[in-house]
Amino acid sequence: MTPFRDAEGKRALEDLYEFCPNGKGAALNQLVWYLNMEFDMVTEPDQHTEDGDPYGPASDGVDIEIGYDIWVCAAMLDAVLNGTDYTGDCMGFAETYEHVRDTMLKKLHETKFLSKKPKHDIPALRRKAADSLRCLTGEICASEIAEQYSDRKAEFLSAIDALRARLAE
Repeated sequence: MTPFRDAEGKRALEDLYEFCPNGKGAALNQLVWYLNMEFDMVTEPDQHTEDGDPYGPASDGVDIEIGYDIWVCAAMLDAVLNGTDYTGDCMGFAETYEHVRDTMLKKLHETKFLSKKPKHDIPALRRKAADSLRCLTGEICASEIAEQYSDRKAEFLSAIDALRARLAE
């Protein structure tokens, strides 16, 4: 089970695609910012929504849109950092998936200018992704994705736990 088999997962991938243009540019520089923002939405208390209202998953739950954004971002990190291949689940939009994957691969493996030190803190990003996935299961807070998959709860929890384990390595 992956987020890419659902229309909402495709929408979340297309949102991520917006931060993966061809070449270089301001949007490309915001790719890692976007990933952090999505994970921080549920791991950092009192993040603000677009309308300026404070958001807390414990009190507000995780709505379907935020949940799929997190799930897709975590799955893309898994694809880039662990080599997991999700192309089979991206029927009709595999080119979008491959472009996002390839762009993230380049961006996340950048080094600092005149140095071999990584530009981005990949272990911290992995931890944030793994931690944020805990909020999708419905065990910590309400989750619309968990409710959506209530008829296949064991399969859903198994997929999320496996993704979390791969990211936590």
